[in-house]
Amino acid sequence: MDSLKGKLLIAAPTLADPNFARSVVFLCEHRPEGAMGIVINRPTSIPLDRALPQVPLPSAKEVRVFLGGPVETERMLIIHSSAEFVMEAQEIPPGVYLGAELELLNNLLAGQQTFRIYRGYAGWGQGQLDMEIAEGAWLTAECSHADLFLPEPSTQWQDVLRKVGGVYSIWADLPEHPDLN
Repeated sequence: MDSLKGKLLIAAPTLADPNFARSVVFLCEHRPEGAMGIVINRPTSIPLDRALPQVPLPSAKEVRVFLGGPVETERMLIIHSSAEFVMEAQEIPPGVYLGAELELLNNLLAGQQTFRIYRGYAGWGQGQLDMEIAEGAWLTAECSHADLFLPEPSTQWQDVLRKVGGVYSIWADLPEHPDLN
């Protein structure tokens, strides 16, 4: 399978894993050895200053932390679009960067840049994600800059499915199944 790096994974309505039910994942890496992504539609009520109480950060009270996935939830990752602050950041698709440095975070906060902070990430072992896609657990779609920085991500799963269109737009209107969430 070709690399899906920089694409979106959209959970099928039947995906029962509570970590991924109705989730949208931004794939940061997809290689034969495995894949890594960040769930981008799970905001928490935790402000950044509470998530990192030991680090004095300007304007941290206004920044909401997202749950990026079930792996290494103590780790903070940053998705941003500021070429000015690439530092050790990895460019995923052109113009979108993934980083984790405190200096990067301070620069983004001070400059009022567009970014998101995530606790943890999603990971798949060798061939695991490809198998899940083949089994119909995930749909893939192109990712736009707007997809990563929506003002209100609570309806992102439905919105992305409608954008993909066709039979998938029907999924967007399916009610949540209590046993799957």
